Order: sequence, then structure tokens, then C-alpha cells
Amino acid sequence: MRAELWTKYPVSADAYIEIANVQLEIGSVATPFEYRSYGEELALCQRYYQQVGGYAHNSYAIGQFYTSYVGRCMLHFEEMRIAPTISSNAPENFGAWNAAATTLELTALSFIDTTVRNTMCQVSRTSGGFVAGNVAVLKDGGINTSRIYLDAELY
Repeated sequence: MRAELWTKYPVSADAYIEIANVQLEIGSVATPFEYRSYGEELALCQRYYQQVGGYAHNSYAIGQFYTSYVGRCMLHFEEMRIAPTISSNAPENFGAWNAAATTLELTALSFIDTTVRNTMCQVSRTSGGFVAGNVAVLKDGGINTSRIYLDAELY
């Protein structure tokens, strides 16, 4: 497929071109224009990419501590087209909240058993501090920069 855009006017640093109501088609036959609501379009986009986090003191997943060093929490998200590749910006940006209402900084955050709707987050600390059997909550470390990236793009 090839698409070209031509404009009669030069575009400068303080000008912009706004494009709306464009529908790209494969083949030589045009179909009727599809009007979608913002919600429909967002849901279609979220099948390919989502981002969780970025809000100070928010909780993202809940689970249980298995040892004083490791816990697992289930993270749910909007359904994606395939099980996404998941990454995070840095484990130290996250915390695990324990039953004593203490947020402990993580040294590792990994994702296992990922499906199109959820993943298991494994939270770890090299210095311990968790209590086996207690509830574990994966949360922002309080610095408003924790992010989990879910990527199901076509490559």
C-alpha cells in the first residue's frame, strides 16, 4: 500500500496540518466510511499496547508473599490481541506493601504466566522483609514514575 499527502502550503515550525476522517483501504475499492466512538477506538488500540502505572501511591496488583524474599500478585488489564510482552521501567520504582502497612522497595519485578487478560507479577527483595502468608500489594514506590508496559504489537 502506498499513501501520499500533498499540501499547497509550506509547513513551518509554527504551523500544523490537521488530518481527520481518513480511512486507508487495501485494494482498489473503497468501502463506506466507518465512524467509531472514542471508546471503540481506544478499545481497539488497547488490544496492541497498554501502560499501567504512573500515579503516586496507587496499587496495581494483589497477591501473597511466599517467603520473606518473594511474593506474587495478579495484575489484570484490558484484553489484548495476544499475550503481551511485558516490561517495567525499573523494579526500584515499585514497592510491595505488606500487612504492617509498610512499603518495601523491590530489587526485582518479573512477569510469569501471562495471558491476554492478566499476568502474575513476581516481586522480590534481596534483603527480605516480607512475611510469608501475608497479603502482598504491588504499588507505586511513591515517586510517581513506576510503569508497566504491555506490548502486543505486530512486528
